[in-house]
Amino acid sequence: MFETIAPFFNQRPILIYAAILVASIILWFLLSKGILRLFKSLYEKSKKEKSLLFQVFFQELSPNSFFLSVILVTSVFLFLFPIQEDVQSYLSKAIIVSFILMLTINSATWLAVLWIKTDKKREKNVSSILQLLIKLLVYLSGGIIILNYLDIQLAPIITALGVGGLAVALALQDTLSNLFAGMQILATGQIRTGDFVKLESGEEGYIVDIKWRNTEIRTLLDNIIIIPNSKLANSVTRNYFLTNNEMYFHVLVSVDYSSNLEKVEKVILEEARKLQEESELFPSDYQPKVRFYEFADSGIECKIWLAASRYEHQFLLRHEFMKRLHKRFKKEKIVIPFPIRTVYMKK
Repeated sequence: MFETIAPFFNQRPILIYAAILVASIILWFLLSKGILRLFKSLYEKSKKEKSLLFQVFFQELSPNSFFLSVILVTSVFLFLFPIQEDVQSYLSKAIIVSFILMLTINSATWLAVLWIKTDKKREKNVSSILQLLIKLLVYLSGGIIILNYLDIQLAPIITALGVGGLAVALALQDTLSNLFAGMQILATGQIRTGDFVKLESGEEGYIVDIKWRNTEIRTLLDNIIIIPNSKLANSVTRNYFLTNNEMYFHVLVSVDYSSNLEKVEKVILEEARKLQEESELFPSDYQPKVRFYEFADSGIECKIWLAASRYEHQFLLRHEFMKRLHKRFKKEKIVIPFPIRTVYMKK
């Protein structure tokens, strides 16, 4: 049977190439499915064993299963079917370069994700610019390896980059200033993602992300403020979370001159401590304070110092405390005076 079919294919070589192409496509498809299934099973196994290193590795490698199968199948066909040496040399180099390129791209993402997930605190405060820098370093390393493998000298490339570097730097002056300002912000550690900041212009909110060009700030009204990194680095910024996440605030209250100040202080502190015990938003280790500070026109002014676990919690705590204090003052018959003036008229 083979003797009958062989002459038919020998007279029609295009059919041989078509058969090889079809077989290659089928093999690529089956192999990619097998590799994908293998990566998924290894990912699930590493997930059960809580191995973060392999879990991230197989998770990032799974989308490239088809590309990996193409490299493997092409390598097999180069080994099985003899072709011209120069063509085989070019194809072999192309396969190796493709493999290094794939490994570089996956390693960049793998290292960036791994660097974030190895620390829970870092995972919350990670910024885009740090991920970008990690990837750029890996890409640069992979590029150097590929150039060395292809026997391409780096010196002429570096010389060309040095000559054109000045023109590029002038053209990208604003972009580079923002990039280095963002790196400076991250290096100092005084402004981090997740911090609540107030700019000198008056805007305030949470740092969402520090990108390579700008920083995103989410306000309490859920709006996004986009500020260039260079402007943020050169502005006076108040960071409420630099020491800790707690926010200290005061409530102003005025009492009548006829009030017993010892009683007033006791009542205020009792209500503050009750609120502290009942609310999770009030830090348990903080001691509320009452300070009388002024004999005003209508009454004696005092400040009540309270604390909130986060910046935005102060508004709800202030709201609840004022309701409780107003109700308690009525019960204890402590008068909150109206603005009044006493006028003496001469007869």
